[in-house]
Amino acid sequence: MTDITELVASEIVDFCAGLSSPGWPEAPEEIQCQLMGRILPIIGEGLKLANQRIADLEARTVKLPKPLSVLHRRDFIDAHRAIYAYSEAEVNAALDNADIKWEAK
Repeated sequence: MTDITELVASEIVDFCAGLSSPGWPEAPEEIQCQLMGRILPIIGEGLKLANQRIADLEARTVKLPKPLSVLHRRDFIDAHRAIYAYSEAEVNAALDNADIKWEAK
């Protein structure tokens, strides 16, 4: 997918190349209106695609591995039994399988 900045820049270059052609408006306000009329649809489409991508990412789920069983021992107090711990390697693998980028601090 081409970056929206590249698309807008290309459209501006194309627009400016045609400014010296006969029939183009001379008033700066008219030139600005025509240019905006050409780039606003590109920006709008880019925004639409970005919103769809965000919605797709927000809809993704990751199935976490089972919590470590040591925290479910009966001799732990209730506060300890309420804590869930996961194997770091299994969580990292689940994120990798879902194509979710992550980094450790």
